[in-house]
Amino acid sequence: MKQFNCLVLEDSLSDQLSIEMLLNQYPEIKPYYTNNPQDFEYEMANHEYKLIITDIKLKGNVTGIDLIRPIKDDSMWVIICSAYNSKKYYEQYRPLPFTKFYLQKPLDEFIFKTHIESFLFAKNEKVE
Repeated sequence: MKQFNCLVLEDSLSDQLSIEMLLNQYPEIKPYYTNNPQDFEYEMANHEYKLIITDIKLKGNVTGIDLIRPIKDDSMWVIICSAYNSKKYYEQYRPLPFTKFYLQKPLDEFIFKTHIESFLFAKNEKVE
């Protein structure tokens, strides 16, 4: 079974645990968890990921969008999670070149799992 590395950036422990419980249902996903921008940047520089799940609003001045903006790999998938429904954030991530989804917090389990299963289907189609 092919495994796909997934980097999760979530600075809220309760939200990170919710994501962890959902991802544990998918043995094909190998998640790595960070809770701050510095660790996220280190992970991105030193490992290869096919799926990123990030919060938009982080502690400090940096956003999850700021952190994913440098990604140029159009085969990357990103799930952006936020309690904020902001047109400003939408305008910032809309033009990014990879497959991306926006999920409102609290996370809807069905919608989250639908995105994960879409990712796995698309990636497994390319492997075969």
